[in-house]
Amino acid sequence: MVWARALLSLVPHSPLLGANRKKLAQSEPKLVSSLVALMDSPSLKVQCQAALALRNLASDGMASLLRSSAFNVNLYAEKYQLEIVKADGLQPLLRLLQSSYLPLILSSAACVRNVSIHPHNESPIIESGFLQPLINLLSFKDNEEVQCHAISTLRNLAASNEKNKLAIVKAGAVQSIKELVLEVPINVQSEMTACIAVLALSGECFGSRDKAWRLILSQMSSRGSCLRWAFAKFSFL
Repeated sequence: MVWARALLSLVPHSPLLGANRKKLAQSEPKLVSSLVALMDSPSLKVQCQAALALRNLASDGMASLLRSSAFNVNLYAEKYQLEIVKADGLQPLLRLLQSSYLPLILSSAACVRNVSIHPHNESPIIESGFLQPLINLLSFKDNEEVQCHAISTLRNLAASNEKNKLAIVKAGAVQSIKELVLEVPINVQSEMTACIAVLALSGECFGSRDKAWRLILSQMSSRGSCLRWAFAKFSFL
């Protein structure tokens, strides 16, 4: 576990992230499979560290800021995002996501959020049974960060195709957002409106006569600039 703990030093927003991941990709070809196996460790601490290490490997958090090295950051982030799925990492992550232990929930939610960034991972995540647990976490009032990771993941999963958007709506995501959006912290509201904006790109997901949703958006529009932006997205309703 020495090397696994060392991976935790790969802070997602560190300027050295791309260089460190490049070295790991070249020197540790079995790194991801080893970390996936550690998520089944009898030690909760080890499970948590493994999920956090995978989260860091899959992060592209600095890509937009590191102009000269953004390509390298994205290149290795995408490599690890895909490799986590290929190494059968989704089922251990799903189990941790449904844990009653907050550090495991938080670490797995953060990891799944990063893995969901890659378009090729959207359908495998949905097919692995993540939708309902993610929707359930939208009302996880004990930790705002968990809520943000959950809604951000749903937004990522809806990004690329109509089938996934429709699956998310049918799973009850929009209904949960309607019920929660006026009560959650502003950061979660921002993520929720961003998710709805993505879902609204689908003609199959929203009807033009959804007056109840239009009313909620009207109420939301007075809560801050990010919510007014979301309301503008829905001006056609």
